[in-house]
Amino acid sequence: MLKEYSKILDFIIILLLSKNCMSQIKISLTFYKEISTNDVFCGGDYSNMNIYVFNKITNEKINIYSYLYTVKRYSFMEPHCGNSTMLEYSFKENEIVIIEINKDFSKSLSHLFQESSATSIRMETWNNNNIDIENFGELFEDCKILTSVDLSYFNLSNAKILRRMFVGAENLEIIKFPKNINISLVEDFTDMFENCKKLKTIDLSNFNFNNAKRVSGMFNRCSNLEILILPNKEFLNLRFVDDFSNLFFGCSKLESIDLSNINFHRTNYLSNMFEGCSNLTSIDLSKFNFNYAINLKRMFFGCKNLKLIKWPTELKFTKIRDFSYMFSNCYNLTSINLPNINFDNLLLMTSMFSNCKKLKFVNMNSYSSSNNLKSFTCCNYMFSGCSDLVSLNMTNFIFNGIVDFSSMFLNCSSLREIELIGNLNTTGIENYFFLDLPKDSKYVIPN
Repeated sequence: MLKEYSKILDFIIILLLSKNCMSQIKISLTFYKEISTNDVFCGGDYSNMNIYVFNKITNEKINIYSYLYTVKRYSFMEPHCGNSTMLEYSFKENEIVIIEINKDFSKSLSHLFQESSATSIRMETWNNNNIDIENFGELFEDCKILTSVDLSYFNLSNAKILRRMFVGAENLEIIKFPKNINISLVEDFTDMFENCKKLKTIDLSNFNFNNAKRVSGMFNRCSNLEILILPNKEFLNLRFVDDFSNLFFGCSKLESIDLSNINFHRTNYLSNMFEGCSNLTSIDLSKFNFNYAINLKRMFFGCKNLKLIKWPTELKFTKIRDFSYMFSNCYNLTSINLPNINFDNLLLMTSMFSNCKKLKFVNMNSYSSSNNLKSFTCCNYMFSGCSDLVSLNMTNFIFNGIVDFSSMFLNCSSLREIELIGNLNTTGIENYFFLDLPKDSKYVIPN
């Protein structure tokens, strides 16, 4: 089996995409191991494509497969002569890969190092200043043994997509971004650091989020993240973002998150936003705009050390549909104040406060613009496990339209009094609405 060994090679790869369309890529590869020609895979059916390597020193024509341990073809889109071909290769190497690409070739480096077995990737010699690369999505996806990435001299000024850039790099400990990083055009940060389990600090102080449209899941499952540094408020205008779901999901080591500089224009989707942030003790949401919030499902689920939530001065939930499990398993919350809840579109409140063991005070001032609610709201297990809850004022709680009260007060062992809305007809609900209350508890209906 033919094997090649090289310390530093400088190639020009010529890709003949069609008879009339040709682009060139200059690639510098640094290898420190023998490369087997039998361990190469090139996926996809590209019968009209030929890939050659020219050693610039010897001028020898060599098949690229002699040097690349794995070349994985993802998608080229349909080749268009001149300007729009996409480079989406993966180089699976055990050491460092340094690449240079000429300006005419690519606007995408998506998947370039995906599943690479590299432990370190340095790009300080890559001069990409004249290249209009827009897509860096999935660039280091699933590089499971990668421990450091140096992007100190990398030009991201034309980047629009950083989606899933480091997703699954579960041993990554160090990321060096350029000191004067310019990412003012980036629109998509979705899942950028998802499952980077070893990252302890993420410094985004020089980032610009003013053009961002998607940030959901950005720090999802960064389970060792202790320090998150965000930029100043002039670079945190999230006017185009409406989905913050899973943003800090599973960040179990974070004790505080400073969101005070963020301008939240529309917060439609906040489901699972802080779920599993088990070390978080307080959170300031005073800059949030909940007027457009639709889904708050599991927003604080499992924040077992959370004691304080600072809400906006004028808190309103005008379009809310799903509150289910919102505060479930927040063991240390003692009071929750949620005024101005519009029940018109509300569907789910299942287990909203379940297992809030120290909860003593709840205010839910609800209203409806219609006498006949169209929604079918479920409140099952809503307060189950709230063992310290002694009394509950539900005089402003709208019961019309609620179809499931089952186990609503299950294991509320201290609950003794519930004040209900005036003129409430309890016929038909007594057998299950009050079923799990302690025997000496009572409910009061004002005249």
